[in-house]
Amino acid sequence: MRIEGKENICEVFSIFHDGDITYHEISGNNLLLEIEIQYLAQRIDETFIKFILTLNNICNISFEPWLDETDEGKVILTKLEEIFNPELEILSAEKQENKIKVACSKTEKS
Repeated sequence: MRIEGKENICEVFSIFHDGDITYHEISGNNLLLEIEIQYLAQRIDETFIKFILTLNNICNISFEPWLDETDEGKVILTKLEEIFNPELEILSAEKQENKIKVACSKTEKS
């Protein structure tokens, strides 16, 4: 299924709320994400545990980690390899200043 438009893309990420991005693959301007969210996948088929999401022709992607009081300094990551190094849990998504902002938190890799 092809989904276009910033509002619609935000909706897709919001659907994956609480899903963990457990794998990523970068190919040129395309990004493949493996999103593990078993309870939602099993609503489609009881044997499913994850979704594969492919984003085509992405640009201007960045990640601004959410910091708590104990974290010092604010770093905005712009290289895909750095952004997806830790596993990320999707929290929400919104359109902001003509960009898509996906809120995530880091999870511990097992």
